[in-house]
Amino acid sequence: MGKIHNFRKLFASMLGKQITEIEIASPLDKENLQQLVNAFGGKENIVSLDACITRLRVEVHSLRLVNSDSLQKLGAIGVIIVGHQVQAIFGTQSDNLRRELAAWFEDDGAEAH
Repeated sequence: MGKIHNFRKLFASMLGKQITEIEIASPLDKENLQQLVNAFGGKENIVSLDACITRLRVEVHSLRLVNSDSLQKLGAIGVIIVGHQVQAIFGTQSDNLRRELAAWFEDDGAEAH
């Protein structure tokens, strides 16, 4: 019984640390949206926006203009390239980011959708 108790104690302490380290993402302000657009190579480089549950999917003209490090600094936990599509893993905030970017493009008069 002592081993199970020690395991529970260790697991509970580890779980508590993990939970306290989770940050809740908040909506991006216009400056951060601009930084996100820049990380994808600028508004002229973005062809289309899409999202699934965990990934913001952005089709781009040129992959050379995409800055994966900047995407990660903005909160992406990973970046995957599939063809000309950049998939930035933002977790459950991905669809919210897609909506915010789409609204930003509409306000800015850009063509991406």
